Amino acid sequence: MSLFRPRRSGSGSPPANRRRHASSDASAAPSETPDNAQETPARRPLVAVLRTLLFALLVGAIVIGGYYGWYRMTRSSYFSVQHIEILGLQQMRNDEAIAAAGLQTGTNIFAIDLEQIEERLRLEPWVLSVRTGQKLPDTIRIEISERRAAAMVVFEVPYLVDDEGNIFKRWVLGDPQPSVIINGIEKEELQSDPEGVSLALREAMSLAQDYAQAGLSARAPLWEVFREVDGGFSLTVGKDPFYVRLGRGPYREKLSRLRWLLDRVKADKSQPAIIYADNPNRPGRVTVKFRDTAGMP
Repeated sequence: MSLFRPRRSGSGSPPANRRRHASSDASAAPSETPDNAQETPARRPLVAVLRTLLFALLVGAIVIGGYYGWYRMTRSSYFSVQHIEILGLQQMRNDEAIAAAGLQTGTNIFAIDLEQIEERLRLEPWVLSVRTGQKLPDTIRIEISERRAAAMVVFEVPYLVDDEGNIFKRWVLGDPQPSVIINGIEKEELQSDPEGVSLALREAMSLAQDYAQAGLSARAPLWEVFREVDGGFSLTVGKDPFYVRLGRGPYREKLSRLRWLLDRVKADKSQPAIIYADNPNRPGRVTVKFRDTAGMP
């Protein structure tokens, strides 16, 4: 009996039939991959369609819900206007402003066009600027800045002029009566030379403002600004009115000399009748014609 087993040929190498099975197994494994690969693309279009449909349904639900909510809000009595707050009125009455804005209580607050309200109010002569807003659930708030009647220009009838020199309305009974009157501008000029009239009014208002800033109003109140034929200006001033011929500008230096002169006249207890400060050759010269007080008690 031999202690050694006979050595098989080809030891360490798989038999031929095992190699064949292995190769067949190896060839079978890849054959499953195409089947899986074919199933995945087939599912992807269906998943994409479902996702798109779900997104469309979600968007549709949001739109329908939003429309329904808006529909309910614009018809709910809870949001009907009950209060109209108007601030800044000095000349216009509250009911006039509400009528001009076209507002009515009971209207749904979301149905009101605030920009349209502002446009309507800007057509009113007293309105310089306007802002609107809402205070939910039932209040409309309007802030109005009015023009100031700074002067009055007289044609056949008087018209009110604002601080910028703009004619903004015809004066009627009940309107403010500005102390400053602008004269020397003819009505025909409004048609023939509107730009020239606008420039003259701006110069007149600028002169009136310079007069006040020079501290002259307390010494001799300003009553009239008169545009002369040559384009210069004259003033009627004083509690006992007298005439100041200024000519053309610039006016601030002339007004400063006028203040000095009025202080001297007051100290002398004299009464000027006419003051000339319009000498183009000698701008610094001021000539005074005093009233004849002889024989007065």
